[in-house]
Amino acid sequence: NYVMRRFPGRVTPHKGRSAQTVPAASLSARCDLVIIDGRHEFEAVVEDMLNFRRLASPDALFLVTAARHSSPRSQTLSTA
Repeated sequence: NYVMRRFPGRVTPHKGRSAQTVPAASLSARCDLVIIDGRHEFEAVVEDMLNFRRLASPDALFLVTAARHSSPRSQTLSTA
């Protein structure tokens, strides 16, 4: 993984559903960068972002890979 090689010792991957992994994470500092790469449905990405925001710094950057619209509602939400 490029990010892990570029920033050794500063990246902690968390695999699994964010509803379980985020509450279990014991981080010593808030996250400046959150990379969401998992379930690619729009609703799942929003869920991951909402779950992770309590561990993110106020100026954190959220990087989302390959999110896709899965319903007419998600298209409406994503353009608002």
